[in-house]
Amino acid sequence: PGVGTDDVDVAAATELGIPVVIAPGANTISVAEHALALIFALAKDLPRNDQAMREGNFAYRNSYRAMELKDKTLGLVGGGAIGGALAKLAGLIGMKVKVYDPYLKPERAKELGMEQVSLDELLTTSDAISLHSPLTPETKNMIGEKELRSMKPTAMLVNCARGGLIDEDALYRVMKEGHLLGMATDVFAHEPVPTDHPLFSLPNFISTPHMAGLTSEAAIGVATMAASGVLGVLNNGTWPHLKNPDALKHPRWQK
Repeated sequence: PGVGTDDVDVAAATELGIPVVIAPGANTISVAEHALALIFALAKDLPRNDQAMREGNFAYRNSYRAMELKDKTLGLVGGGAIGGALAKLAGLIGMKVKVYDPYLKPERAKELGMEQVSLDELLTTSDAISLHSPLTPETKNMIGEKELRSMKPTAMLVNCARGGLIDEDALYRVMKEGHLLGMATDVFAHEPVPTDHPLFSLPNFISTPHMAGLTSEAAIGVATMAASGVLGVLNNGTWPHLKNPDALKHPRWQK
């Protein structure tokens, strides 16, 4: 896999002595660009403008739903490789960047021009919020109804990490009431997604089919890095990017 191992039984692989090779960084730029594209799509109201054009509603241009992103605040939940790459991109268009990440070193945040804040402050002060946290028991449904209602009514929410980070039922309720400018996601709690998913009925909801990291460049990078990892394990008995390095303690790897 790339970096996510949600579909891999890592514990069983470790017990059987099967190293799980990951490829961190191979799809970082692709995912960061996709998150920024979704922010732009929401900020410029692109889907509804496109639909209006298809319906011959040229007057929709006077809705003034679009906004500038310059001087707006981007809040990142997770400041790892992808969050850091997005921070750099956002800085280039004049956005201010805040980050919530209890594991992020202050010097790294400073290097990327990110202001470290609490999750509560990030949610209440950001104009666009982008999620880049792993899905763990601690982060599951970390964005629930309380968190959603604490956001600005004009805020945009983007998720290119894992669907389970957001309580989708609460998201639907809050958005249906008109709270939040819009939501764009590349991931859902359960995939594939049924066509009758309630969120699809909302006009300010945008989704893509978990393909943020599936560019041709990222595919080549992941495949190349994974192949190098397999060869590294087979030839040298090691590789720096293993999800389960303890698998190498299995008798099959002992010479």
